[in-house]
Amino acid sequence: MDPITNLVVRDYERFRLQTAQYNHGGLYTDGENFYALIGDAADTRESPDSLIDTYNHYRTVTVPPAIIISELNESLEKIPTRGQLEIINHKGESFLYDEVTNYLNRYVPKKYQPFHFDYSFATQEFELITRTPLSLEDKEEIELTLSSIGFDGYKYIFSHNETIPDYPGKTTLQPNRKDNLILSASSFIKKQFTKPMLELYEEDEEFWLENRHSVFTGDNNLKREDYLPESFLGSETRCFIDASVFPRDNLRIYLSLYEIVIIALPFNMEPEQFYTMLRIEAFEFKELIKRKRLLFVIPQNLSRYSQRLLLEIINTRPESVIFSRRLTAASLEKIQEKSQLLGKTFSSDEQYQFLHLCYKSKNRWLEIIANSLAKQWEVGPQLIERDGAVSVYYMGASTLAVNTLKEREKDFTLELSSAAISLEYSLGLGAHHLPFDQPEYSEIKACEIISNFYNGFNAKKNFFCVNQR
Repeated sequence: MDPITNLVVRDYERFRLQTAQYNHGGLYTDGENFYALIGDAADTRESPDSLIDTYNHYRTVTVPPAIIISELNESLEKIPTRGQLEIINHKGESFLYDEVTNYLNRYVPKKYQPFHFDYSFATQEFELITRTPLSLEDKEEIELTLSSIGFDGYKYIFSHNETIPDYPGKTTLQPNRKDNLILSASSFIKKQFTKPMLELYEEDEEFWLENRHSVFTGDNNLKREDYLPESFLGSETRCFIDASVFPRDNLRIYLSLYEIVIIALPFNMEPEQFYTMLRIEAFEFKELIKRKRLLFVIPQNLSRYSQRLLLEIINTRPESVIFSRRLTAASLEKIQEKSQLLGKTFSSDEQYQFLHLCYKSKNRWLEIIANSLAKQWEVGPQLIERDGAVSVYYMGASTLAVNTLKEREKDFTLELSSAAISLEYSLGLGAHHLPFDQPEYSEIKACEIISNFYNGFNAKKNFFCVNQR
């Protein structure tokens, strides 16, 4: 299909997910216009204008709209929706410039970088400008890569420009910007971090390129043991503490209870501050790493962490650290195992059929499940592709928990989402989760709620009071 049709299909799928209570008959075309068949459109409580407004809400700017019809003209040709792999490959997705630049530089082989690019839905052309001329084999490899990450249907144009400069190799994060969560392509930070650190980061990046289909489908029977390095496996007792935002003190308490302590490193905290927070000395810290008592995870953009602290850890024992992509894979695998539904990507038709059955049941709790899954399936894979582990919660139990409490007129979106992030990391790591708990704020109740969505509720207890300690 051409790029415009791919975009229309994506917009239609978003609309269909959010209106799955209706009898959608598919997307059609007469060669000029697009048509969305809703068999019961004339019988709905919503006016035709209201359905059109809903469709336009999910329509990408400049992309042609689909005309909503309730009866099918036999002259129309049906357009297939996306399959499971096409969703994982982000076929038909629209990107912001920073997002697509980062995305392309993660997947286009480094031997063709640096490059410039431009693509247009209107002309259906994708131009790639490299610094050196490309052979026919090079062009075929790039075309195959672009098609596999959602940019199929374009006419590919290749040229070269010897004056293309090297990438700066450094990124600067601005405070309070949403794009700070984007995992930088290794090509963009190669001058910012040391070689040992960059090699580990590139290995994590390569791991994702090779395994992302298995991660999202859950079809290859891969387990946590396949995603985590040997240093993160074993039968030793272990706990996970998330020090990303909230301070975690007195490491000795955790070490007295568990054989291994896994720590999510804090943002922008220098080694001296870190040792003070944990109430240990620098030499003790290194010795604990050498003795395999401490492991570390880096869930977010590498630029958010102290390079000095990372070097202390990597230089002591490089296998004691994993980065965002492996953490993502392990966490999603455990979410899939526990729920058999959450954390997975299905074909567009399978998604709609499941949601439609939930709505047709007239069971309010199944409708809540459908509302939650519709939000996850709409953007979950894209968020995880872009942000890594920090967005895993979006495909876990937190959306379901949030919507369940909203049904009781309680909105704890922030508390439940924050608690789910670290709890679902601990699931993937096979570690006992130790939530933050202080008089001024505690994650314990929110974590109990999320945990019970995975493990079941005790009907005799009230698990829906987040503020209760």
